Amino acid sequence: MSESLQQDKSEMDESLTEPALLDCETSSLVSTPENEGTSQHPIDRNKKDVILKHILFPELLVERELRNLKEAKSSGLDDLPAKFLKELASELFKPPAHIFNSIFESGKLPSEWKASNIYPIYKSGARSNVKNYRPVSLTSIFCKIWESIFKKVTMKSLEEN
Repeated sequence: MSESLQQDKSEMDESLTEPALLDCETSSLVSTPENEGTSQHPIDRNKKDVILKHILFPELLVERELRNLKEAKSSGLDDLPAKFLKELASELFKPPAHIFNSIFESGKLPSEWKASNIYPIYKSGARSNVKNYRPVSLTSIFCKIWESIFKKVTMKSLEEN
């Protein structure tokens, strides 16, 4: 970069590299769970009145989500191109549907889905000011599909009940 990145109108600490300065700025915007392996609100699967028990991830819905992927969608840490998944949707939909149902039944997301690549995206103003960047988090495409289906099925269930 031709200009040094600045933080709060002062030159950055010389010991910090520009990526480290951006990391400091964006990490203040991101929260990390204290107990990553545990939930503050565990699911009681023995409760009789749980209405989300019957939520399923049907194969046809998984296939539709794969077919509807935007080809330009960026891949996350899994490095799977959306174009690849979209073009092979009719051959690939069964294993993800099975995995999605298993994830829901167990109540545990794969740890790989909790990780992401965070990139600084320039907004406006002086490029040398670290405040003029926003973080964009790229997560697994399969996680995005799971979340999308979960939202649709959950909303439908809540509306019907």
